[in-house]
Amino acid sequence: MTSEGAKKAWETRRRALGQTEKRTIGKESTHWGKSRQEQEAICDFIYSKLKKHIHYDLNEYRISSEADLRSSVTFYLRNFIDKLKTKDWRLHTGLWTYPEASFFKNRKKGKKSRVEIDVVVTKIPESFSGASRPIGIELKEHQNIGEDAIVDLKKLVDLKKEKMIKYGFLIYLFRNEKESEIENERLSKEIPKKLEDEIFVITINPYEGMSGRHVEKFNKKWDQSKDLRPEKMTGRKAGINRGASKKTRKKKKSKK
Repeated sequence: MTSEGAKKAWETRRRALGQTEKRTIGKESTHWGKSRQEQEAICDFIYSKLKKHIHYDLNEYRISSEADLRSSVTFYLRNFIDKLKTKDWRLHTGLWTYPEASFFKNRKKGKKSRVEIDVVVTKIPESFSGASRPIGIELKEHQNIGEDAIVDLKKLVDLKKEKMIKYGFLIYLFRNEKESEIENERLSKEIPKKLEDEIFVITINPYEGMSGRHVEKFNKKWDQSKDLRPEKMTGRKAGINRGASKKTRKKKKSKK
C-alpha cells in the first residue's frame, strides 16, 4: 500500500464519519453507534493531526529520544480523549497483550506468551470484563533508517490478524536526508492490501523544512538533552571545581 493509498482510505473513513454525525444530529437511523464514532474520531486525530503536534514539540526541542516521543504522543492523545467527555476510553503505555499461540509461530525463537505495545487506546465499559476497541501505536526513533521499524510494523499486522487490535499505527521518527514521504512509501509496502485501511504508517523527519543553520542548532539541542553525562554537565563540573577550590583554601589557611 502506498502512502497515497493510505490517505485515500482514511479520507473515505472520514467522510463516512461525517455523514454518520449528520444523521445523528438529524435523529435519523445511524450506521455507527456512539462508541464507533468516538473510535473513528480518535483514529482520525492520530492519523491527520498528531504528526503536526509532534513536529511542534520537535521544533521546541522537547524530543530527543523514543521515550520523549512517547511522552509527546500520550500528552496530546490524553488531551484529545478528555475532550470526548466520556469515562470509558483509557490510554495505556507499555501494555502487555496475550495473543493466541499462532501469533508467535513466525516470530523469534523462544517461549513467549505475551507481547508489549508502546501505546494503546481502549474502551472499557463498566459492563465489560476487559478492554475493547483497542487502537495500538508502536513508536520508533532513529538517527538513521533501520529495519527494526519493519519488525514493529509486522507486529501490528500480526496483532490485527489475531484480532487483538482494531487499528494499528506505526509512528517512525528518523533524522537524516531521506524524505519522510519516501520512507512512508517503503514501509507501507509491508502492509497487506486487505489491512490497508486498518494499519497505518506515520513517518516524521524533523529536518524537513529546516535551513542548514536550523538543522545544526536542532542537532546541538538534541545532543545536549538526550542523556546525562558527567563530562557534559556544566553545572556539576562547576560545583565540583568550587568544592575543590574551597578545600585548597582551607589547606592553605591551616598551614599558616
